[in-house]
Amino acid sequence: CVGRVLCLPGHRRGREGATGVRGGVAQAPPCLSVPPIGPDCCDAGGAGRKPLPSAAAASSSPGTAATAPTSPPRPSARSMSGLRVYSTSVTGSREIKSQQSEVTRILDGKRIQYQLVDISQDNALREEMRALAGNPKATPPQIVNGDQYCGDYELFVEAVEQNTLQEFLKLA
Repeated sequence: CVGRVLCLPGHRRGREGATGVRGGVAQAPPCLSVPPIGPDCCDAGGAGRKPLPSAAAASSSPGTAATAPTSPPRPSARSMSGLRVYSTSVTGSREIKSQQSEVTRILDGKRIQYQLVDISQDNALREEMRALAGNPKATPPQIVNGDQYCGDYELFVEAVEQNTLQEFLKLA
């Protein structure tokens, strides 16, 4: 695809004449077998791609309402009870990624149920996490049970090492 890394399997359009030479044999460069990320990836006809369902197509099918589908309002994470781990799916910090992974790995290993709250999806969630932590510069992971702040990664690891995780998570 022109200017794109991702393309349909077997797709060579936009690369006519572009060949790589390996061991003296000319080969067409391989495309990745990942779905295209936009309408400009392939030829104008979009051969081999399925069109995304539109709101009009979804509402015109028999037995459905004529209104466009909308997502239900998302309740604030604070209104939800239970154990929550505030994390982020968007970070350049290896340390934060590693800490988040370790917290979730330990909780999963101990079969402790929790909700993962991704603060990168909404600035209000990041501010909520910081308010609960009592620190305007708090970074993920932060652990909360209901409206009670449990602690950050360092306190979590300390509780695991001292075998006081249940108390730390306010589950006991």
